[in-house]
Amino acid sequence: MRERNLLLDYLKGIAIFLVVWGHCIQFASDYDFDFFSNQTFIFIYSFHMPLFMFVSGYLFFLTQKNKNFAKIFKSKTNQILVPLLLWTIIFLIVTNVRGILRGNFLSGITVPLFIGTLTGGFWFLWCIYIYAPC
Repeated sequence: MRERNLLLDYLKGIAIFLVVWGHCIQFASDYDFDFFSNQTFIFIYSFHMPLFMFVSGYLFFLTQKNKNFAKIFKSKTNQILVPLLLWTIIFLIVTNVRGILRGNFLSGITVPLFIGTLTGGFWFLWCIYIYAPC
């Protein structure tokens, strides 16, 4: 069994903390707060996602380097694409129910919203799926 790389564990922890902190600045602030001018927000968003993706990609590479392409493709599809489609459908159902409760029948289920959510809201999953080493 391989020994854990503590540097990678620390980097993962820092990256996760920065993602949460950045989202707290962005979404837990007052309505009129301009988070784009906040120096902490600018600093965090300058590198936190690339760091997170780099560490995740490196660790993924270490776990996948002895597998063939077919196994990797099947594994990535089951672990990323299937949940991506399911969570997108769940999100759209919740959005539609919320719309119905507000009096807008079928306000949430539209093809552009489905494609926009699938591609835009979950962009990082597509990056992992497409660019993770094979």
